[in-house]
Amino acid sequence: MLRELDSLREDLQASQDDASASKDVIVVLQSQLKSMQKERETLESLRPELSEGDLLEILREKDRQLVEAETHALQKQGGMDQQQDKIEKLERDATAYLQLINVKDQSIIRLTNSLHEFELQDKINQDTPPHNGNGSVFFYAEKVSLGTQTDMDKSKETLEDTVMAYEMQNRFLNKEVLELNQLRQQAIDREQKLFIEASDWEAKFYQIQSKYLLLLNELHNPQVMVSASRQEMVGHLLKDIVENCERPSLNSHSTECDRFGFRLTGEGSLEDRAERIRRQNEEFAEEISEEEARRRWDSVVLSLERPGPVLVTMDMKNLIRRGVPINLRGSVWKSIVDNRVREVRSNAEKPQLDYYQALLSNYNPGPQMCPAAKQIELDLLRTLPNNKHYESPHSSGIPKLRRVLLAYSLHNPEVEYCQGFNRIAAIALLFMNEEDAFWCLLYIVEQLMPPQFYCKQLVGAQVDQAVFKELVCEKLPDLAIHLESHGVDPALFSINWFLCLFVDSLPVNTYLHIWDAFLFEGSKVLFRYALAILSYMEEKLMKQTDYMSIFNTFRTEVESLVDVKRLTTIAFHELNPFPQRIINGKREHHHKILKAQMESLDVIRQDYRKNSLAKVKRNTAVQSDEEET
Repeated sequence: MLRELDSLREDLQASQDDASASKDVIVVLQSQLKSMQKERETLESLRPELSEGDLLEILREKDRQLVEAETHALQKQGGMDQQQDKIEKLERDATAYLQLINVKDQSIIRLTNSLHEFELQDKINQDTPPHNGNGSVFFYAEKVSLGTQTDMDKSKETLEDTVMAYEMQNRFLNKEVLELNQLRQQAIDREQKLFIEASDWEAKFYQIQSKYLLLLNELHNPQVMVSASRQEMVGHLLKDIVENCERPSLNSHSTECDRFGFRLTGEGSLEDRAERIRRQNEEFAEEISEEEARRRWDSVVLSLERPGPVLVTMDMKNLIRRGVPINLRGSVWKSIVDNRVREVRSNAEKPQLDYYQALLSNYNPGPQMCPAAKQIELDLLRTLPNNKHYESPHSSGIPKLRRVLLAYSLHNPEVEYCQGFNRIAAIALLFMNEEDAFWCLLYIVEQLMPPQFYCKQLVGAQVDQAVFKELVCEKLPDLAIHLESHGVDPALFSINWFLCLFVDSLPVNTYLHIWDAFLFEGSKVLFRYALAILSYMEEKLMKQTDYMSIFNTFRTEVESLVDVKRLTTIAFHELNPFPQRIINGKREHHHKILKAQMESLDVIRQDYRKNSLAKVKRNTAVQSDEEET
């Protein structure tokens, strides 16, 4: 029943299709009939006097025009046929060219197979050939089959041969690219090494040249009480020359390093070596052994890791001021940094935990490095050249330091990079991993130090130097008068202390002890220890009677300042009172003064530019008048 119903439906659909086609034909015929009738009516209305014969004549003329139009259309069709013939001919030529290319590809594949067989045969001849059970030698050679069973098999084999040829060519090109990259990297490393050595020697040359100029100046202008200083200066110059001649190069690897990776030199007297050994014994003795002391530091770390603000007690301050044990320094520093940057890390703009990795993944160096990246590359090997982790381009700490500095330059595009960041990040990397070192650098630059401290104009650094000079006058008035009378500005030394947080200025253990209190209490600690250094050296500095002797005393005493306990006692006890509100008030005062000075300098620059432009315009006008006359 269903089949019959489907059959009837199909018949009905066919009948409907036929009826629709018939209707279309009837509509076309009716339209043609109407058009002929209208045409006849039009002719009769235009010329009613025409007879039936005249109308036939007009129709014949129309038929003749139609025939001519059809003939013209046929001629055009013939031209199109000729164009089609040309297209077919071009297609045949293209097919022939494709066949020729196919033959050439087969020849290339055949030659490639032969070359592959020769290489395989050479390899088999060099190695021990395998044997089968009968003891005969056999080998396997991959060969492209050129058989043609079917068209599909032939096209498949052709494609396989082409792929194999491209793979071999790709391997060869990849090998060449790798070799070129290795040669390029070696050339870059050699150039960078030579550049660093040249910069080092140039700096030494200028240092010695400046000393000679000062010596010649004193010899040219003799003054009272100069003979002793003259002899001392000559002795220092000779000592510098001997040290430069005997100092090993940067690439020499001594075997003795301290626990931080800093290389220990074998030079010095027996007293110096004994003092160094004594300090090492004290460091080992400071490591936690008592259960009570361990519990105290564990409680400090737990209180720092607890969410929310930390309740800072005097016991906690005193504990950290006495110095964090070496084996706990990394964990304590990390706890302090994590506690202080917790709000920054949970910021809505960067809530992801892997913010550091996101910064590095979005970094695109492009064809040319940005100025910050170039300066970072120049400063990498200048950071801590006496530390095994940073002494050469292949040292373990160099790529970590590069990534931390690049990440911060991307995080803070206003500052990007300032010389001093490299030493701060390098010290943090000695005790933390990369990401923690990045957050430590961010914490120091953006929270501990005052605003605009590391900007391009170093506004905050200049303000702090003015504050420090004022504090020297208040806390150490005799020394301030003595330095001023001999033309010595404390900022000559202190600017580097503040920018680099005493790194490379003091011995390692001394500035690490300063970092303990600095990370916990803030930038006020820098003022305390800077004044403590001057107070510690005050007696020796007061005995010096000229600029060079004061300068040399500063340099030698600071480089050998290892009495951390005495320095800490001066900083946190003998210099009191030392409230933070006094520091903030002095900063605001000197910031206003510096801002006014900078504004006056801007006015002077603008006036100079206007006068220069006006002068150029006048000169141009005079020249044009002379040319016209």
